[in-house]
Amino acid sequence: MIVSPSDFGFHNIIQSKNDLFFLDFEYAGLDDPIKLICDFYCQPNQSLTFLQKKMFVENISLKNHTTNQLKFYTKIFLPFHKLKWCCIILNKFKENIKNIDKNSTEENNKILKRQLFKAITYFNKNIKK
Repeated sequence: MIVSPSDFGFHNIIQSKNDLFFLDFEYAGLDDPIKLICDFYCQPNQSLTFLQKKMFVENISLKNHTTNQLKFYTKIFLPFHKLKWCCIILNKFKENIKNIDKNSTEENNKILKRQLFKAITYFNKNIKK
């Protein structure tokens, strides 16, 4: 188990010279390292190259996992994390229902259409291949 920030991506990192500092631990918890890798790979607001993914996995120093084990388990669990991100994107529907009286119907519809489009785009790009 490791401390995993969960909301792991470049948007929560500050670079100072050759060092990177992670800022956001709001959703952090003790997790398997595979979850950290999958969270990093699946972040919908960033596009990673194959080289960036490879460097990330190869530079994680974990006592009980080899690089090959990490790659093997990541391949198994990655589809589930991608599906989880589709659900997270669609959480806006749940939030919107709670706030239905605060926003106009037209504004609600725009928000929901945008989130639905984002979820469909993410799904088509990452799951439906």
